[in-house]
Amino acid sequence: MLDGQSHEESEFPPRSRRPVRRRGAPGPAPAAACHGCRTCEEFRRAEAVARARGDHSKATDCRVLLRRHRGSGDCPAGEAG
Repeated sequence: MLDGQSHEESEFPPRSRRPVRRRGAPGPAPAAACHGCRTCEEFRRAEAVARARGDHSKATDCRVLLRRHRGSGDCPAGEAG
């Protein structure tokens, strides 16, 4: 396209700005939780259920909440988790 070709003449399709995720495609691995922290275990379990249902938004929310929980001082493992 730099040499004056229109998109239709280009040999390559246009690039997507965001990668396309197919439903049921594997996402990031579940976050590890410290042992003995009930809140960490609940977030991990909720993330696993959301991933199994294909609800990637909720799974991401669970990972964010787990990370915040660890950094809050309420988790026995803290950031080391």
